[in-house]
Amino acid sequence: MKRKASKILSVTIIILYASLLIVSSTSLFSISSTLVGSLERAEDVRFDSTTNPLTGVVNLAVHVPIRNRGIVEVNVKVAVKLISADGTVVAEGFDSKRIGPGETKELLVVATFLRGTVDGADLAFECRAFFDLVGLSFSMRVETPTEGYPSP
Repeated sequence: MKRKASKILSVTIIILYASLLIVSSTSLFSISSTLVGSLERAEDVRFDSTTNPLTGVVNLAVHVPIRNRGIVEVNVKVAVKLISADGTVVAEGFDSKRIGPGETKELLVVATFLRGTVDGADLAFECRAFFDLVGLSFSMRVETPTEGYPSP
């Protein structure tokens, strides 16, 4: 009796392990395909801004098209934090969407700040699949260039 239970348990563990490998590999394939499909055409990212000349308030909108070239649905999040010279967060915004296989959706990140207060930005991209259990994220800091540009 113990031998039969042990065999059933062993087969169950092998099936669960194989299922985990399949789910992980399809999720990682979809995540990496979405990442590559979205970042290979950086020129598709659009920046729109308007400035109120009286108050100096700038409204920035970043349009980021995301293409899911994978085989499972992914949850994608794009976040932007605008940073001042002393390192404080001046403005931030994010957007996230669930994108099915073969779909393209646009994420819209909006931030409002005063002109002349931004010295750089923290950009973050996160892509998750399989009930948000498997994911990949990366972030980077972009400094505002100071040389070769005229002063405002």
